[in-house]
Amino acid sequence: MKPLRRLLLQILPAMAAILLCGRANCQSNHLTDSLKHIFNGNCPDSTKGRLAEDISYEYYNLSIDSSLYYARISGQYAIEIDDKRMLAQSHNTQGICYLGKSSLMNALDHFQTAYELYHQIGDKKGEAKMLNNLGVIYTETQDYHRAKEKYENSYQLNNELGYWEAASNALYNIAGSHFLLKNYDEALKFAKDLRHYRALHAEATNPDPIFGDIFEQKGQLDSAYFYLQRAVAEQEDKGDLINWTSGILNLARVVSKQGRYQEANSLLEKVYPIIRDNEFMEAEFAYLTQKAEIFSKLGDPANAYDFLTQALDLQDSIDHLNQMNMINDMNTKYETDRMESQISEQQATIENKQFWMAGILIVLVLISAGFFVVIIMLKKNRKLNNLLKLQNLQINHQRQKIISSINYAKRIQQSTLPKENEFKKLFKDSFIYFKPKDIISGDFYAYQKIGNQIYVAAVDCTGHGVPGAFMSLIANAKLNKVVNEMGERDPGKILSKMHREIQESLHQGTGDDQAMDGVEMSLCAIDFDSKEIAFAGAGSSVFLYRRGVLFEYKGNINGLGGADYEWSGKVNSNEFETQKISFESDDLLYMFSDGIHDQIGGAAKKKLNKSMFREHVMKISQQTFDSAVQQTEKIISDWKSNNQQTDDMLLIGIRL
Repeated sequence: MKPLRRLLLQILPAMAAILLCGRANCQSNHLTDSLKHIFNGNCPDSTKGRLAEDISYEYYNLSIDSSLYYARISGQYAIEIDDKRMLAQSHNTQGICYLGKSSLMNALDHFQTAYELYHQIGDKKGEAKMLNNLGVIYTETQDYHRAKEKYENSYQLNNELGYWEAASNALYNIAGSHFLLKNYDEALKFAKDLRHYRALHAEATNPDPIFGDIFEQKGQLDSAYFYLQRAVAEQEDKGDLINWTSGILNLARVVSKQGRYQEANSLLEKVYPIIRDNEFMEAEFAYLTQKAEIFSKLGDPANAYDFLTQALDLQDSIDHLNQMNMINDMNTKYETDRMESQISEQQATIENKQFWMAGILIVLVLISAGFFVVIIMLKKNRKLNNLLKLQNLQINHQRQKIISSINYAKRIQQSTLPKENEFKKLFKDSFIYFKPKDIISGDFYAYQKIGNQIYVAAVDCTGHGVPGAFMSLIANAKLNKVVNEMGERDPGKILSKMHREIQESLHQGTGDDQAMDGVEMSLCAIDFDSKEIAFAGAGSSVFLYRRGVLFEYKGNINGLGGADYEWSGKVNSNEFETQKISFESDDLLYMFSDGIHDQIGGAAKKKLNKSMFREHVMKISQQTFDSAVQQTEKIISDWKSNNQQTDDMLLIGIRL
């Protein structure tokens, strides 16, 4: 189980009370009715905005949709009276509501907007709060490195401002991020920093739960039991129901590992009514799996099988719910392509009608001898022009909505991509040329430092635009799952597990009628200590340049996902090979998608092809990387001339 994170403790006290302590429904209804009565009366817009925010708080436990509705109203009043602080809080509350609805993309958008507004008005406390909430979103999307960065910035700001509890929450989350990255020694270091921090500030967060998780992973079960038991006692005293529930489950797991199965079973039965009554799905999954393990250890396979079956059924429900949330977030963006196509057809029809009507009018003017006929036709033409203007306005409005929706999807996709400036911190001399065909892309890149190795991936998903971007979300999620959750480190095995994960996610199997959507990618694990690259490719290759010679290392011919077909009597898409590549100082590594050498252009309107692409790589290898992006853009621009870009393009260069 993941360590508990201090997710939303930096939200305003009223919201924290709702989330953590709860209120009796009758009291909440009474207070909500009173606030709504005042809101519906005659009062200034500034008062109405604040009342709407208060009503939103009160509704959170009763109805998230109602809470979201009043948060939006508060934002509208904030815009009318130009109150950026109120507007920022409105976006924060909307983000919290979307997080409660598991709509992570919408939550991210609102938290980012709130952060920018707080930054504009110089509200450091608000900035720190939003940094924490952004860290929560990145944690939930398994982008633990970026989450850690947000928590670190939040800690620094809160510590400078003297908000000790908020600073300690961020410090707890930093330790939790290291834990999720399996950096247990680093997690322990920050947990000890938090313990020292609490000694200085009594209101600081208790580090005992994270100590318990760390010691359990290190196999020090007695220490884990000590810290978890102490944490549970404090949570029970405070009435912290959510953290107490998770703490009991963690404690039961440790007790079971110590061989005290009856005691572990008693702890699970103690916490189950709370899990059941509050519908804590992830906690229920932990409860069921632990019960199955306990019965298995006690020699009761029938009960063990029953609980394990229930756990697997519940996990399917959780996975389905998570996938539906992702699909709902992307559905609007996917529909925009179809809508734009319809609008283009409508525009063409209107223009065609306008052309013919103008022609008819000219002919009628030339052949008509009667002034009366001319006047009638002019009136008809004027009416038609007015209709066409109205239709054009409607089309332009629809087109603007589509473009806005796709730009929104672009912000979502960009938020999942690592920042190039952070890439340059790892590789001082490097460049990234990234140019989607449409506003959003099926290509993406990823990198992560694990131990003394730096992992870099160049990924090309089936399609481009909205379908390609949707596939990129799936591929990015599976890459994070295999590396950060399963803990796989060998590039070939990472690709093999990703292949099976993508097949399972898209319900692909063997046979001609299966969906062929998939992923091509190259993955390198660079070790500067041993001067060796571990490389695996799925339908892609990498270049290594050394002293005037360009070497190509090819990966497996097949990509990730799609059906498994048999070649020469054996399936050729399950396992991927890891190649070891030795390098020297100042060697150059290039990773790329096939979009560059597939661009159409030249006098014969053919593909750029890989041979010309290699010549370009040789050319930029003999110069500094300062102008590599500009040179790449120029050769592609010159080649395709007036032709449209045919695919997303990605080229990464690294001086080793």
